[in-house]
Amino acid sequence: MNCRLTVYESVDSMARNSADSERFERSIAKLSVAGICVNRVICADASALSPGSEAHDLVSDKGMGVLPITVYDGTVVFSGSYPDDQTLADYLDVPDGMLSVDKKRAPNVNDLAPGCACGVKSDSECK
Repeated sequence: MNCRLTVYESVDSMARNSADSERFERSIAKLSVAGICVNRVICADASALSPGSEAHDLVSDKGMGVLPITVYDGTVVFSGSYPDDQTLADYLDVPDGMLSVDKKRAPNVNDLAPGCACGVKSDSECK
């Protein structure tokens, strides 16, 4: 199973954010049942992170207190707390109803602002 989202954490970060960690645990258990993979890595120190990665550099610069760190496709997208259900739903394209929130929708074309002040979508059509 290909995991696009990895959360690096420590025993200290789990204890420091215990309610958040427990909520996150429940959320990824639901995702796992649906076949959606979230990789969790318990770090004792920065050596648990790939050298040269953005997450490794962040821990090297700021220390272990920056954990948990959430990485999506190799890019740090969250640090200092666990991703909430909205973040999980949006990044992992979670089916609606699986978590406490549904993924956000792209704006409807009719909701987009007009291209100019006259109300017409294209500046070339403005009179």
